Amino acid sequence: MIGKKRGKHRGVTGVSIHPGGVAVAHVERTPDQPPRLVACDYAVGNETSSLLGGLVRKHGLQGSRCVLCLHPTQYEIAIVDRPEVEAYELIDA
Repeated sequence: MIGKKRGKHRGVTGVSIHPGGVAVAHVERTPDQPPRLVACDYAVGNETSSLLGGLVRKHGLQGSRCVLCLHPTQYEIAIVDRPEVEAYELIDA
């Protein structure tokens, strides 16, 4: 959720933080209607917090549910071999 209080939004806001800026998109769903893109914007800069806050205020997205999409430079996937443990211990391993 963006902000402290849950708002009146019926959809979800996607947030993507890039090395050079922040992107937001808000999609609302209404029964018996296709999803509707309500806001889609990108702010350029390095001050992630202030950029995101500005986009949230600009589009009135305070209190909306949100998901974060990581930029490929912000995570790493490591492929590892299966540990040599009993099958019942695999999840913990």
